[in-house]
Amino acid sequence: MSFLAVEADDGSCAGWVTWRVLATGNVEIGIALYPGYRGVGLGTKAQRELVQYLFDTTAVHRIQAGTEVDNVAEQRALERVGFRREGVQREAVFRAGRWRDSVMYGIVRTDTERHRAHEDA
Repeated sequence: MSFLAVEADDGSCAGWVTWRVLATGNVEIGIALYPGYRGVGLGTKAQRELVQYLFDTTAVHRIQAGTEVDNVAEQRALERVGFRREGVQREAVFRAGRWRDSVMYGIVRTDTERHRAHEDA
């Protein structure tokens, strides 16, 4: 697993983004922000930059991310980056004493290429 710090506008560390290469060759990303830095768009920006970095510097075709179904803010952030909601994984995460459903999101290289072509038109 690899990590990068998420830098806030004032230069402080706001959290981190992670990525790991799966056995399939796909990449899974994640993010953790300290509470004081949530809800201001920093997570969206950091994940967008990470996705762009991975597509620009590796041959990966698919990047995925999962989050709990109750984490609506992260779902919106992923959708703003260009991820598509692909489905719910029932009781996939055990946290705080109970099993929780997770939502899987994915983005493929051709999604970003189509988006760039649309912006250039």
